[in-house]
Amino acid sequence: MLQTSPPPVALTQIARLPKATFREHIAERLRLAILSGELLPGAALVETALAERFEVSRAPLREALRQLLEQGLVTTVPYTGTHVVELTVDDVREIHSMRIALERFAFEQAWPLRDARFRQELLRQNAVELERYKQMVSSPVRSAGIQSADGSNGTVGNNSSFGTY
Repeated sequence: MLQTSPPPVALTQIARLPKATFREHIAERLRLAILSGELLPGAALVETALAERFEVSRAPLREALRQLLEQGLVTTVPYTGTHVVELTVDDVREIHSMRIALERFAFEQAWPLRDARFRQELLRQNAVELERYKQMVSSPVRSAGIQSADGSNGTVGNNSSFGTY
């Protein structure tokens, strides 16, 4: 009996790998660690430890840190190092007020253009956001480490699997 090989898989069925550099991978991993609370506000980001952790040279790590600096997620102080940014209550209020202004502007621009397709897309996005909110509410609470005007912060603890670097 003649044995046949399986038919070839159509290339259209295979998902492409996202193209990304070490810098992009490192920046994304650090961004997620910061936003999820794995890296707490004020945490020092030591290049040698991070390069060892990611098993990369310091060059792509520095590029990733520079990208995060431009995005406002980390801060660099000469002769002190790079740290995760700490937000004050006033910072959060300012961000919130800017977001409200931008959302209001976007709404005012989009409202005259609405149609049935627009309504369906709005309902779809609302359902996605509602599900995301439900998941967020049901997950363990992580401290945002937001610093109040009196200098205290709301840090409950460090549930970090990432550690401090």
